[in-house]
Amino acid sequence: MKTGQARRHFGLDSALLAFGERVDQVPQQLYYSDVNFSRKDTSFLRQGIRASAYVHLAAAVEAQVYATTGALAAEISAANLSLADMRLSLFAVSSARSFTALEQLRGLKNWERRCQFLDQINSSDPVQIDGAALSLGGRTIRPKHLDAVWRVFGLPGTSLPSPLHALALQDVADSRNDVAHGNEKLSVVAGRKSPTDMLRLVTRIEEVGLHLFAMSTEYLDQMMYRR
Repeated sequence: MKTGQARRHFGLDSALLAFGERVDQVPQQLYYSDVNFSRKDTSFLRQGIRASAYVHLAAAVEAQVYATTGALAAEISAANLSLADMRLSLFAVSSARSFTALEQLRGLKNWERRCQFLDQINSSDPVQIDGAALSLGGRTIRPKHLDAVWRVFGLPGTSLPSPLHALALQDVADSRNDVAHGNEKLSVVAGRKSPTDMLRLVTRIEEVGLHLFAMSTEYLDQMMYRR
């Protein structure tokens, strides 16, 4: 395959499709709640649905990020690439277990193992990356998590389309945790945005997912995982 020649990446495609299906449900739920629970005696139901939209959006982003990093790891591992040809930032993921093992060693053994470990950077051994090795701490996805993905894989461009998208993602993460952990009343979370602003937030989260897909696709097409 020539550099720049576009091809299908089914793992990325599947991650985007699942993301889109999840996010598309949110405007439908918001519309349903506003139409059917507008009376005062059903306002609590409307508040619950509107507040749960944050949980739904956060789950959609998290699922796509983990599916995408797993797909990237799988394609890089299948590229018949040697460690010597792999970009150095990926060494952190491909050698995650070795990094962990170093924490258990002390004294001279620690230094000997470090040298052996770093010698692998120029090895002809094939690259094998465990998609689960890039742990994001099991936390709700925030801009800093996408920054880490971009840094480790070396994806092109910026981790988010704009500062407004960073604010939107941070807002979703904060509000999701407020709902999930009971930090705020549902009425408070539900009332943070007007229906128009809520739909604008959904659009920006959609654009975050599309950006992740586009940059990951370009990364694989251009074989940017090589040194």
